[in-house]
Amino acid sequence: MKRFKRILAVFSDELEPRMGIEGLALLAEHAEAEGVDILEVTGPRLAEYPAAADSERAGVSDELRECAEKYLGRRCLSLGLAEGGGLRDSLARLAEGIYDLVVVPVGETAGRSLAERLARKSPVGVLVLPPASVMPAESVIAAIDFSDLSPMVLDWASAFSTLHGDGARKVAAHVLDLTIRTRATMIFDVGELQEEMRSGAATQLDEFVAEHAVEGAEWDRLIVEGQLAGIELVSLVRSEGDLLVIGGRGRNAWSVALLGSHVAEVVRRAERPVLVVKRKNESLGFLRELIGWKG
Repeated sequence: MKRFKRILAVFSDELEPRMGIEGLALLAEHAEAEGVDILEVTGPRLAEYPAAADSERAGVSDELRECAEKYLGRRCLSLGLAEGGGLRDSLARLAEGIYDLVVVPVGETAGRSLAERLARKSPVGVLVLPPASVMPAESVIAAIDFSDLSPMVLDWASAFSTLHGDGARKVAAHVLDLTIRTRATMIFDVGELQEEMRSGAATQLDEFVAEHAVEGAEWDRLIVEGQLAGIELVSLVRSEGDLLVIGGRGRNAWSVALLGSHVAEVVRRAERPVLVVKRKNESLGFLRELIGWKG
């Protein structure tokens, strides 16, 4: 399992604290985390940059405090409060550059907007835990789009699969859009071209897994056909898996243009845990400038 020195957990006050804290405690234990900081979010959820609250003042709910003591014990280093939506307070914490992962429990609607924004703006990976979360996951799906982040997606998926005692099933999945946008369909056989696209994608996925997977690890491969990758991935994890691992962004133009919207769609709709992978602190400088951080 990957080792996370420090984890930031962001809880909405609209949720039952126990809803996500058991999964958080399991992760912290297996990752040998040095500590977990908990931020409880209260107030409006829509303001993008509300005035920062004193995140160390008293006022965290007794229930959250009790759950933290019960499930995390000494690993819980601090309990803070953030008003006005929590985005700025969360980003201010992340701007310190000390965290390796953000965990955001969400409800059917509660916490989704904040989770989506953190998935886009966080300089480190974000794990979203919906109500139906199963931890440890028995089946982990790695969404592979062949961008520069895909090897990390495979790596993180493999690491999280080890949370399951016997090792979870690992699936490398690629969403293939077979739409052919041309008026020249009379010139060639569309069906034949689509079959070539299927075959090419399957070969590329096989070669990718062979090159980047940990030696000896067994991976299933799956090509999912569809035009809307976010919706297709949500449907896939609902039927095939307990955890979806997806890249937060990539460097090729296709990934930069589309991946952000796919991640947002997945976070909004997901019924299973979603791990959004980032290159740790790659965007830290931009984040600090964005919030006017002075350290």
